[in-house]
Amino acid sequence: MNYELLSYLLKASLVLAILTTAYAWLVKRETFLQVNRWLLWINVAATLLLPIIPLPDLEWVPDAPAQAVAVVLPSKPASPVPKVTKSEPFIAPTPQATTVPRAVLEDSSLSVWDWIGIVYGVVAGLLALKLLIQLGALWRLQHGSTQYETEDGVYLIESDKITSPFSFFNRIFYNPTHHNDDEWAQVWTHECVHAHQLHSIDMLTAEVLKSVFWFNPFAGW
Repeated sequence: MNYELLSYLLKASLVLAILTTAYAWLVKRETFLQVNRWLLWINVAATLLLPIIPLPDLEWVPDAPAQAVAVVLPSKPASPVPKVTKSEPFIAPTPQATTVPRAVLEDSSLSVWDWIGIVYGVVAGLLALKLLIQLGALWRLQHGSTQYETEDGVYLIESDKITSPFSFFNRIFYNPTHHNDDEWAQVWTHECVHAHQLHSIDMLTAEVLKSVFWFNPFAGW
């Protein structure tokens, strides 16, 4: 596994854990939902960007008292150069070529970090595949259902396969046989808020983060 990628994932996981804990402790119970949403987006941005921001290089400056002592104290006189007597020239032995067995050269055993990278990639890939399958099922549900366009720019998707109403971007999926007029008025008001404020982007971003940082329990939180 690439060490730079591993370092980035670990740093981002630490940032995510710290900011998620701070959010849950400080503002999760606040009723300002729009503020909470922006704070969560700041959490996401900080998690992804802070680990790649370079830190300033701090140059070490010698201690001032040490410099003063070096100036005041006289330097130690150099020792006399010893006389060198003439001797026979040194002849280095000729290195002999060593051969490495072919079996050793062909041995490409994986290290612990390689196995960590393989496990991480497999799990992240499976989670990403699961997300794509869910989006594909949603697409098939939409194209196999009755669709209406409303004056608010929201599309209604009716299907008897839907057990509970939900929205995805500007589309509201529901089963008309499950709601009377009063219940439907409440469902419509609630789901329109999700549709107009594009809360589906929040959900997709959360799913992608859970796929990338699957090893960090704070990502699921």
